[in-house]
Amino acid sequence: MSTQENLIPVKELRTMQIIVIAVPAGAALFSIIVLAMGNATSQAAPVTDSSLPVMRIVHLALTLYVLAISKFLAKKVLSGKMKMRTNVVGQEQTFVQRYRSALIIQLALTEGCVLFGGVIFLIASTAGAVRTDPSYYFHFLPLLFFLVQAKILYPTEEKYVMALQEYESAAI
Repeated sequence: MSTQENLIPVKELRTMQIIVIAVPAGAALFSIIVLAMGNATSQAAPVTDSSLPVMRIVHLALTLYVLAISKFLAKKVLSGKMKMRTNVVGQEQTFVQRYRSALIIQLALTEGCVLFGGVIFLIASTAGAVRTDPSYYFHFLPLLFFLVQAKILYPTEEKYVMALQEYESAAI
């Protein structure tokens, strides 16, 4: 394979870079809005809501699960073991398309955890639980993981070539 075949088209690389910046930025904006709304609507007297502890546990378990499964799914997509649909019926997905799909899968799954944490915080704020239990702010930790993940996943030509070499040589 020549060096020219290893290069990712500039347009594709730029599109992926925009996706990796835009998705976490949207989640961060959502978190800021939820934080502002939660602090504005928090009641002085806490209202007991029995579903909050269950949602907190589900959020923790879901976040840990998603961090593991998103990487697993991305590797399956990159290796070609998990087929993704293309625009043309019967056409094999190119490595560029698989690389983009793997990025989007990882970002989308992690974004779900971030948004779920924001919803839990908003519900807890509305119920007044944040005033008595500030640990609800920890539900914004997935946002930190998400931003770090986006920094790690940010596509460059070098990362693309390394992934191409790793997954294409494994397929041979």
